[in-house]
Amino acid sequence: MTGGGFDRRTLGTGAAEQIRVLHVDDDANFRELTKTFLEKLRDEFTVTSFEDPTTAIDRVDEFDCIVSDYQMPDVDGLDFLSLVRERHERIPFVLFTGQGSEEIASEAISAGVTDYLQKAGNRDQYEVLANRLENVVARHRSEQRLRDSERRYRELADTSPVPMGIHVPDEGIIYVNDAAVEFFGAETADEILGQSPVSLMHPDDRAAVADRVDSLFEDREAIPGEPERFVGVDGEVRTGIVSAVPTTVAGQPAAHVVINDISSYLDAKARIGAQQSLVQAIIDTLDDLVYVFEDDSLVRWNQRVPEVLGYDEATLAGMGPLDFVPAAMEPAAARYLRQIEKDGRATGTFDLVTADGDHLTYELEGFAVDHEESTFRVGLASPADETPGRRDPERDR
Repeated sequence: MTGGGFDRRTLGTGAAEQIRVLHVDDDANFRELTKTFLEKLRDEFTVTSFEDPTTAIDRVDEFDCIVSDYQMPDVDGLDFLSLVRERHERIPFVLFTGQGSEEIASEAISAGVTDYLQKAGNRDQYEVLANRLENVVARHRSEQRLRDSERRYRELADTSPVPMGIHVPDEGIIYVNDAAVEFFGAETADEILGQSPVSLMHPDDRAAVADRVDSLFEDREAIPGEPERFVGVDGEVRTGIVSAVPTTVAGQPAAHVVINDISSYLDAKARIGAQQSLVQAIIDTLDDLVYVFEDDSLVRWNQRVPEVLGYDEATLAGMGPLDFVPAAMEPAAARYLRQIEKDGRATGTFDLVTADGDHLTYELEGFAVDHEESTFRVGLASPADETPGRRDPERDR
């Protein structure tokens, strides 16, 4: 990609990708024949020839592959290969030589040559060479794309605040990012690498997790996020929502695992729950009736409400404010509710109807509370001055 444009070799258009060939041979006639035949056999080939390997070495980065003779003055093909590998570890290098022997072939392979082809002295050899070059360049480009993809993944994963890792069945965990190291309470990634992911789970969760892992590799389908408990190398239990998708690493089945750490959320939730329990315990100690309505439905109350009015918990849930007053008082109760809505506070004296049908007279004080985009009506009800026939039997205990 240059100057905002795209190199067409990176596009999935199906067009043949250009292959730039660097050819080194001290025989001028053979250099010319090789260039002529390769470019005639393959439109995508562009061949640039050199007589001297020491001259060609500075141009290696401009090409997709190298074809070199073996027997050359001063620097032979294997010496040239050594010079190339110092600059470029992976560029395809094909030794194309008239000096054929098992010893040379063995030496060339040991030196890291990509392919070895003996000159045959006929035109067919160029078709064979063209095929070899196509194959080695295609493999090299595929491997390079994979390396680029892995590099981009590592750059993204290494800096991600979300714990990530890669699991290969026969090797265990082969990669974790810094966030995962911290999540598992480790000092370094080495404390985690090589372990089975199941071994890091809470003992009570391991069987279920092992089944999910087996399913991922058998079905090659992503595992949806589910909360799981982990035991870190520091012994601490942490909870995360785990998602995993199948992938491949170096041709092996693997799983890309992402953990959304919800330990802090669960801790905060537990603290909130404890605070709510404390608030409930406090209001349960009051003799007054305490109640909370949301959208005209009773959503919270203290213990005095069921004790005094006789309704069970299931019945109370969802009862409306007008359900607690006799029909004759409903208009006055409705005005009381509207005043709370208008002024934020109201007081009034009303009869409350018990589950048994008795009427108990209470002084009500209600006020509005806005919380998280909802408005609640909160009220306190205290027994009114007792009059004959209107005693609260619960108050005489």
